[in-house]
Amino acid sequence: MKIRADFWLLLARLAIMSFLLAGTFSCFLGGGGSDPSLDFEEIRVFNAQTLSGSWQTVTAHLRYVGTHCVVYVEENESARIPDSVIVEIGEAFDTRAFPVVKQYFGEPYDVDGNGKVILLLLDIQDGYTEGSGGYVAGYFDYSHMYAVSTFSYSNQADMIFLDTYPGLRTASGKIDPAAKEDLKLTLAHEFQHLVNYSEKVIKQKKSQMDTWINEGLSAAAEYLYLGKHVPWKIEYFNQVQYQFSLKGSYNPLKDANLWGQYFVSWGVWGDPLVNYSTVYLFFQWLRIQAEESSGSRPEIYKTILQDENSDYRAVVNAFNSYTGVSRTWKEIFMSWLFANLLNHPTGLYGYRNQLTDSEGKVAYLYPRIFCSLPSDTSGVYARSPYPPFSVSDTNAGKAFLLPGDAVYVQITEDKSLSDTSAIAYGSTDLSSEPTVGEGLYTGGEVLLASNIKGLFDGYVYSTDKLLTPGTTLDIGISTITPPASIILPRDLPKSMGTFRSKSIHQRPFPMDALLGTEEPAKSELSFVVH
Repeated sequence: MKIRADFWLLLARLAIMSFLLAGTFSCFLGGGGSDPSLDFEEIRVFNAQTLSGSWQTVTAHLRYVGTHCVVYVEENESARIPDSVIVEIGEAFDTRAFPVVKQYFGEPYDVDGNGKVILLLLDIQDGYTEGSGGYVAGYFDYSHMYAVSTFSYSNQADMIFLDTYPGLRTASGKIDPAAKEDLKLTLAHEFQHLVNYSEKVIKQKKSQMDTWINEGLSAAAEYLYLGKHVPWKIEYFNQVQYQFSLKGSYNPLKDANLWGQYFVSWGVWGDPLVNYSTVYLFFQWLRIQAEESSGSRPEIYKTILQDENSDYRAVVNAFNSYTGVSRTWKEIFMSWLFANLLNHPTGLYGYRNQLTDSEGKVAYLYPRIFCSLPSDTSGVYARSPYPPFSVSDTNAGKAFLLPGDAVYVQITEDKSLSDTSAIAYGSTDLSSEPTVGEGLYTGGEVLLASNIKGLFDGYVYSTDKLLTPGTTLDIGISTITPPASIILPRDLPKSMGTFRSKSIHQRPFPMDALLGTEEPAKSELSFVVH
């Protein structure tokens, strides 16, 4: 992903701005009921954050009162957004986003007692100029779930913020049809975050869910809202994995998967879009594995959310409940990693032919596979930008894995391996089910080494048992690659590189958790890359 340097500085400034929400849950506003006789203000002043972390007041006009939402539009933007578009957005929430999220995730906490979620459409102040880099497409900010006595800028409302420019209209004021559809998808994504906070923090009085689980559930909400896959998230995985062989050079950001980045160590290093694509795939796999003969059971998502745990244990408990087995996090995570490589039509090690592209064809995944590792520094790419480690000639042949990272290696000789407290091993000859755990691993097979820690704990684990460094001085690609005639997707951003087909629209990429830390930042933001 290529985003302007000043954009990243803005992100950093907002990420470090945090506040202490003190007190007990008595500080929450009373609510939970709905009074149909309530009158909504025709003009209301809201508080909203800018990307730099400052606050602004937004005067907005009431434009829509629906069954489950009301829509306000910023005063300066209101005349630019036709009634038909406002109604379409309101109805998308009322008839699709709200019932889908309620059924498969849960209900929002009704902070203001009006029985409706407020959707505020505004030009989010994110430093965007025509043709520039990223912009904020929308966000959920949980500070507004609190009383003003707890947080002075609170709007005391369950609400979602959605961008109008360039998230809905062009600079000339023309409504962009594709952007409008993307905005509605962002709406479903952010509404899950609102429901997630309502369930975990307000109802359960627990800590917020780990970022990767919260984002995985929002990715699942997008799928359920659309009733079909979000194509770019499948395609992006392959694009990043295959990029080295296409371009012939290594980029430590864009080729993050080369070093094993997945979603557990969210925001620590690498390409953030790798997090979004892989967590989408993982939560699709969970749904598919939970299925009965009658079909998939997305109810597993609500079970995860309602679990008393806020970390990987919630996923483990739900998975075991729906599949009727008793598997550890290590077994679940390793099974999914092998599913990406093998894509079997039945069983654990695949998506049961339900992972389809935009044309409904079965989509295959192509994880990056090491053929050899460099034997000296001439072929080693430093990882110094990703604390707390780097690669040098003293550790050539080792893999350095953060919790949740994993690498595939085509081993050159037989090896006897056994799991450690952090690293799990498995292998396959690609024609049969994998072997996992302690044993003799046969040369020529694809070995999987994964840090199976269920949460990010700030530590890096390495293994020198991966393979004997080869004689080549560069990282090779296995022959297990997409066919040469692969057509890369039209709807990925131009900033990701040159594609073989024309990009027709710059889709918004929900990137709420870029600001996430071990204790998530107060705003859940969705970013778009142009």
